Amino acid sequence: MIKNILKKNKKDVIFWAIILAITIIRIIIVDVQPLKTDYSMVYDDILMLEQANSILHGNWLGDYNSLTLVKGVFTPIFMAFTNILHIPFLLAIQIFYCLSCAFLIFVLKKLVKSKTVLAILFTILMFNPVMYSDNLLRPYRDNIYSSLIIFLIAFLIAIFINRKENAKKLIKYMIGLGLTISFIYTCREENLWIMPIIIFSSLITIIYMCIENKGKEKIKKCLLYLIPIVIFGVIIIAICSLNYSYYGTFSLNQYWGKEFKSAYGALTRIEPKRDVARVPVTRETMNRAYEYSPTLKTLESFFEGEEGDVWRSIGEGTYTEISGGWFHWALMDAMEEAGYYKDAKTANETYLKIAEEINNACDKRIIRIKVKKKS
Repeated sequence: MIKNILKKNKKDVIFWAIILAITIIRIIIVDVQPLKTDYSMVYDDILMLEQANSILHGNWLGDYNSLTLVKGVFTPIFMAFTNILHIPFLLAIQIFYCLSCAFLIFVLKKLVKSKTVLAILFTILMFNPVMYSDNLLRPYRDNIYSSLIIFLIAFLIAIFINRKENAKKLIKYMIGLGLTISFIYTCREENLWIMPIIIFSSLITIIYMCIENKGKEKIKKCLLYLIPIVIFGVIIIAICSLNYSYYGTFSLNQYWGKEFKSAYGALTRIEPKRDVARVPVTRETMNRAYEYSPTLKTLESFFEGEEGDVWRSIGEGTYTEISGGWFHWALMDAMEEAGYYKDAKTANETYLKIAEEINNACDKRIIRIKVKKKS
């Protein structure tokens, strides 16, 4: 019986054997690359490692501070999971990447009949030089994110090309899509760019489903899209609930919380006397804001002292201003230094107080605000 199956599917067996061989070669090549940890990256590599360690010790993301909820939880969870399985982190992300590429090839196999073309595509993905860069050898999230995006594309394609199958056969792809979207959403913070891809692809598939099916089958297939929505909702609510249980704030990420956004938004409302490229809040703007926000005034010694000088000297800093990519870190750091991050409630209330004080001055036109230019 096995011989008959092998004889019947000889080409498939050879094809997947080649895919496996290429995968093994890739893993052997990358296995000699060392893990590179920069211990100065307290906001990146070290944060991920510390949070993974906290998860392993049953303490969720660790003690609450200004960094606890600034980045997605998927990477530390992934690190903790691979640690439990006793798989080194670099090997784990390579296996994860290979699985994502293999799954994409498996999905495209129904669309692309030439096994040679598929093998070439897989080889290109496996030996893409970008995937061997030093930056992806860090205990961080970038390599994981690349794999998740490939999984996302594969699931969207799989649902579209299998739309004519019965609803039961589509369920597994819908579950995979829901999990992948959830993992992407909790991996990085800039997810706005992927939403149009998901929405556009899903709408196209739904339109085809409506055209190609009738009656109950059409409704049944369209309702399958509730599966990824429910999975996404359950995972996000679960993470927010954990954050509430441990830290007293029902939020996924500090950046997306109304409190931090309110304070940051209020500061960026103020029109600077002189615009500085890539600087959302100038030093001169902060000096004026101190006058009308007693709460922000408590952070002045940080911004005008040695700590502020450090933030002005890094990144795209000009040694006179804090650049856009770093200002939000400086603000959180200042809040931490002032003792406002003793718990989430205190931090959130302080951000809202800063926003209220500055917005009041802006609304009364005591402080000149930016006027949107008409296009």
